[in-house]
Amino acid sequence: MKVAIMQPTYLPWLGYFNMMAQADVFVLLDNVQFAKKSWQQRNRIKTAQGELMLTVPVLSAQRFHQRISETLINTDSQFAKKHLKTIELAYAKAPYLDTYLPQVRDLIGSGEAHLADFTGQMIRWFADTVGLDTSIIRGSDLAASGEGTSLTVHQLKELGANVFIAAEGSRPYVSTEPAFAEAGIEVVFQDYRHPVYEQLHGPFISHLAALDALLNVGADRTRELIEQ
Repeated sequence: MKVAIMQPTYLPWLGYFNMMAQADVFVLLDNVQFAKKSWQQRNRIKTAQGELMLTVPVLSAQRFHQRISETLINTDSQFAKKHLKTIELAYAKAPYLDTYLPQVRDLIGSGEAHLADFTGQMIRWFADTVGLDTSIIRGSDLAASGEGTSLTVHQLKELGANVFIAAEGSRPYVSTEPAFAEAGIEVVFQDYRHPVYEQLHGPFISHLAALDALLNVGADRTRELIEQ
């Protein structure tokens, strides 16, 4: 059983789904502390003026230790209309905009109150759209508790994992942590090289939201980019 664990993010990049594609189960780690101004609430798209950050506004004042699952979206900000208008303008000439825009409108304009519900449903939609059959669950739906490595190991054991697919960026501390081997879990680090694909608006920019690839090259090609 191969399991990957990542925090739910807004409009994740291709590498996020590459990790998902390698796993039997993908855990949306929403039962950890929310980090303001992180990928949990924002990501980049490409416009005629270059890359642009789209940020989901959240209620964070006096909520210093809230978990991702507890974080509420600031729905008074009208962010959904702004994000949709920006996406429509930026990708007006994208070959697959008309194919996916209705679903994107429904998702971004869903009115979800909680950030994890909002981003989680978008992640599931994207995975389904490109044909990934990995089981996606939320960390807050598991019984496992703890912090840091302890939480990770407990989640892996609860799911019956014998392989943990970890992000390359976690190698410095995960590779020196004996708890995985002690639990009989092999750690495999992701090795993903960002591909180049057809984009609008000048020279290629990597590590954008995977939505950029979907709107430019469609689901089948995006799946190839994810799995290469």
